[in-house]
Amino acid sequence: MLFRQAGDWRFLAQTLGILGLTVLSNGDLESAQEFLDEAYEVNQQSNNRAMEFVLTGKGILCMLRGEYGQARAFMQKNIDDLEKMGNRMGVLWGRARLGYVARLEGSVAEAHRILVDTIENFHADQNKNGLAFALDKMASLYVVADKPEVAARLIGWSDATRKEIDDPRPSIEQADLDQDIASIKAKIGSPEFEVAYDSGQGMKLDEAVKYALRDK
Repeated sequence: MLFRQAGDWRFLAQTLGILGLTVLSNGDLESAQEFLDEAYEVNQQSNNRAMEFVLTGKGILCMLRGEYGQARAFMQKNIDDLEKMGNRMGVLWGRARLGYVARLEGSVAEAHRILVDTIENFHADQNKNGLAFALDKMASLYVVADKPEVAARLIGWSDATRKEIDDPRPSIEQADLDQDIASIKAKIGSPEFEVAYDSGQGMKLDEAVKYALRDK
């Protein structure tokens, strides 16, 4: 890379981190690991000034492998670093991911608390792609809480919104959501899922947020 030849370690680390997170989002875990490990090493040359994508990627990799404690550690370190830098939006995305780790750990109350706070902040900013991500995670939480119709409506809204803003769901996130959809259909059947899903697609943003926070 040109950044390596120029000795620009910070931008090299950032570029490798972005590459790692990108290929990870597309499901290539092996290449992601290589990029993220190299980005981590290069960061040592820049006093760890480009760690956001590295910590996020490593956290997601651990989550996918079921290493939830390590995933939580990476996510929390990222959140703490971003808070020190005053990167509010990065903190919100980091907390949304942390909320999902808590859900996977079985810490339902913690996951709900984190996701409620994150959704309220994304809503205050009218951040649609942030809300689509966070409502996907809240839908997954409603599956665990045995409220499949609620989950189906939130998924419907997220899909409609992602189509509206041209923000397709990354393949690794779609794989998680497909498992939730399978669980919903197993509980209420495909016809009822479609009814709830279609209803969710018709919800406005404020309505969807209020619906997601119904158990606040």
